[in-house]
Amino acid sequence: MKFWMAIASFVPAVALMFMDQTILPVALPVIQRELGATNTELQWCVNAYVLAIAMFLLVSGKLGDAVGLRKVFSFG
Repeated sequence: MKFWMAIASFVPAVALMFMDQTILPVALPVIQRELGATNTELQWCVNAYVLAIAMFLLVSGKLGDAVGLRKVFSFG
């Protein structure tokens, strides 16, 4: 029973992570059209997005080591 509860808690997290990864590529054409961004500026948007995700990943990992993985996952 505990195994299935753990799986049930990870499924929404993985689904949100997948959805989060698809948001920016879908929004890029709208950003380009509405703001008149060049391809270089769109690449900067992608780079900033990846950098922010990497930063939060590193901070979450460090917090997980210090506080506990379960607490950090629940907080996230």
